[in-house]
Amino acid sequence: MPAFNYTSLPQPTKFAHRGSSAYAPENTLAAFELAISHQSDAIEFDVKLSADSHVVVIHDLTVDRTTNTLPEKVADIVQKHGWDFHQRPHPCAGGDLQLV
Repeated sequence: MPAFNYTSLPQPTKFAHRGSSAYAPENTLAAFELAISHQSDAIEFDVKLSADSHVVVIHDLTVDRTTNTLPEKVADIVQKHGWDFHQRPHPCAGGDLQLV
């Protein structure tokens, strides 16, 4: 597969880092949808293979930072700010990434 030609993107280019992660939980469908609605030129996200061989969208090597294992959990932050993401799951490589 040939390398992506970044010079084909508008200059300057508006990248949505892990989706619109300043406005929605990172690497979620909600963050990707917001990035599209914010007219981002590109969405950056990481893809990893899980221990059970599923392709998942996640930045970290573990889920500790973005799940209920930390004192300030993503769910707590969402509730504190009154955000409503309808308990949307993290995207996986099935049909979810067709959005992007």
